Amino acid sequence: MATWTRSVASRTSMWTMTSCSTQKKTPKDALAGWFKSWGAFFRAKPPAEADFAAFMLLVTDCVQELHTAKPGRNIVIIQGIHRPGRNFARKVLGKESGLRFIRLTISHKLNA
Repeated sequence: MATWTRSVASRTSMWTMTSCSTQKKTPKDALAGWFKSWGAFFRAKPPAEADFAAFMLLVTDCVQELHTAKPGRNIVIIQGIHRPGRNFARKVLGKESGLRFIRLTISHKLNA
């Protein structure tokens, strides 16, 4: 799994792609569960934690590894995450992590 991190030096910003050493390959069952949780989401049903937890743990483990290696590092995760997944990440990483989510939207017309 790769993560984009931002390093700020004076007035310039630089984005670099960082890989987590603990992440070699996303297990197929984690990805299948992640897609299943989105299927529930798009059917207006609450995604089950049992479905998305394995994938989200890959993400949160990577964030924890990067923070341990360089405390205070700004980490940007570019991944759509439904509310139950965001709540799960908050629970795993804790309030002291400084975790924030932003919403990016685009019209279907522009996205097509």
